[in-house]
Amino acid sequence: MFGKAGTFYKRGCHEDEYVYRKEKADKKWKKLGNIKAKMVAASSDGVWMISEKGDFPYKLNEATQKFQK
Repeated sequence: MFGKAGTFYKRGCHEDEYVYRKEKADKKWKKLGNIKAKMVAASSDGVWMISEKGDFPYKLNEATQKFQK
């Protein structure tokens, strides 16, 4: 998924269902928090995820790079 200014986001698979971020210049994906995601959506407005446990929506706080309810 694409976010702001060429930032990429992905959700891991199987047991690794966390959300990851990668800037164009980065060589590796950076894990964003310890909440497993059922679904992820990214746009120029932000990044959202639905947690695997409880189906709660979270939005990525750009300043802290952590998901918040």
